Amino acid sequence: MLQAVSLLPLLRQLQEEKINICFETTLVAPESDINLVRPFIDEIIIDLKLQPKMNLRNEGYVSSITSLLKTLPSTMKRKYRLVFINEMSDCKDDIVDKLRRLNIKELELLKAHNLGESKYRKLHLQPKDYSADTTLFSEFAEHLIADGIKVSKLAI
Repeated sequence: MLQAVSLLPLLRQLQEEKINICFETTLVAPESDINLVRPFIDEIIIDLKLQPKMNLRNEGYVSSITSLLKTLPSTMKRKYRLVFINEMSDCKDDIVDKLRRLNIKELELLKAHNLGESKYRKLHLQPKDYSADTTLFSEFAEHLIADGIKVSKLAI
């Protein structure tokens, strides 16, 4: 979304050629940028940032996302995705509360992995391993389901 202006020529061409356009985004972007690309979007995947280490779980994030979601047409096909890390087990109820406030009744849950390790090493950076425990992942998914949220577990 932060590249909205640069994407406009490509989006116009894709739309003219009747090619389906899907954005995967956090929606953490200026509303003006989202408004620029919105007419071209057929489908959107919203990557929710509710992990404790993201520092986006605060009220400002929820308020901003709520506001931006209202700008999207109700007919636009959308999916919500959440990457699970172990620390989320300690704040399950808070996450459920935020999902409810965002009116999210269904989401894709992805267990964090360590596939980026080789990229970190190539960049001469210390890799960070957020790989999630399978049991904690399953327990978290069951907690969401028990609270009425439909969960599709994604695997890599």
